[in-house]
Amino acid sequence: MSCIVCAIAMLTCVYVCCTCVCVYSGQPHFYNQLFTGIDEVGLLGQFITAATNTSMYTFEMAPVFSLIEAEVLRKMRELIGWGGGKGDGIFSPGGSFSNIYGMLLARYHKFPESKSKGIKELPQMAIFCSEQVK
Repeated sequence: MSCIVCAIAMLTCVYVCCTCVCVYSGQPHFYNQLFTGIDEVGLLGQFITAATNTSMYTFEMAPVFSLIEAEVLRKMRELIGWGGGKGDGIFSPGGSFSNIYGMLLARYHKFPESKSKGIKELPQMAIFCSEQVK
């Protein structure tokens, strides 16, 4: 038996074992705060990303994906009325990073000099959060 056949058999076995015990968040009627069924476009994007094994560090590492990212952000800005080169954008890998980005943006909005002078030149700041945050 060839190595590829063995690999496929092993992956099939792992898939069957996992599907027997895992919550199937890809089911069309699975609704949770983070998941709702399968998004076919997102699935295709995941496949392309996995198949090409491309890192998004720099334009040199991923020129096509960098251009796609810039175009998606441009279109998103256009949809909210920020066309004509106004605005910028960034994709966030999740909720925690989104919260950090939000705090950094709020700090920069209040203290734009923070980029040039650094945070040591700013007044002491505080973050208020609920008791549930540990």
